[in-house]
Amino acid sequence: MANFDVQIEALVGSSTQTEMDDWMTEGAKEVINILPYQLKIKASSITNLYISNTDTTLDMDGKGEILHVTRENADSGYYTPCREIPPSFGDLSNDSTNMMYYATATDPVYWIDTNSSGNPTLFVKPTPTAAQPAKITHITYPSIDASAASSIANFPDEAEYLVVLYASIKSLQNKMNEMHALIPVNSDQDGTFTASNTSGENQGWEQVRHYIENEEDSELARVNIQSLGAEMQQFMSEYDWYKGQQLKLQQDYDRGIQMLVAQYMPAQPAKGE
Repeated sequence: MANFDVQIEALVGSSTQTEMDDWMTEGAKEVINILPYQLKIKASSITNLYISNTDTTLDMDGKGEILHVTRENADSGYYTPCREIPPSFGDLSNDSTNMMYYATATDPVYWIDTNSSGNPTLFVKPTPTAAQPAKITHITYPSIDASAASSIANFPDEAEYLVVLYASIKSLQNKMNEMHALIPVNSDQDGTFTASNTSGENQGWEQVRHYIENEEDSELARVNIQSLGAEMQQFMSEYDWYKGQQLKLQQDYDRGIQMLVAQYMPAQPAKGE
């Protein structure tokens, strides 16, 4: 399969490498956040606490959604699920008299709150140790080089084409925005009309005004009007193509998201069951 930059340009024409890299990376993040859990797990990775390190908490900067947390329930024991508790009750995990929030090796808990430095941090209780470590399964967002890849590592294969569609949609929107910004430049309606007969500063419709008012040359004015009309028609045709293509790709993107989500929705019972 062709690299992502080739796929994007086949749909929308040329784009800069930086733009395609950025839009692919942003698209992967958006798609992951929309996906159901069964597909999100394909975009996850594990960060260990107290396995080959001495970390007892996890800095959440740059980390995505937490899918689940486990902690070893005894020395050389089994990893057991940690239940999530509200951060405001985190300190109660140390209170052995609190039946709801007290954490034990067989009933560990976790929560996310800011630490003393103000960074979002995941805490596990009982505190992980070398003998009883913890594993955090969380979303990892990929960084994509569109010119060097035709697949996305650690990402569900069935959703990859949606990222290409996302990047293509953004490229078309950027092209339309650039064209919109060129309208006042091409028509020179910026208030810089110069009345001098020798001036060559006027452009577009202000140059037509120059021919009529300053040089009284209706023939040159007519030729310029025809040229500007043809240029504007070509300009609008190109803009309309971008607009139509963007709408088609947006529909494909929305439909693809809906289909992926629907595959993992629980079946609805038949009427009367």
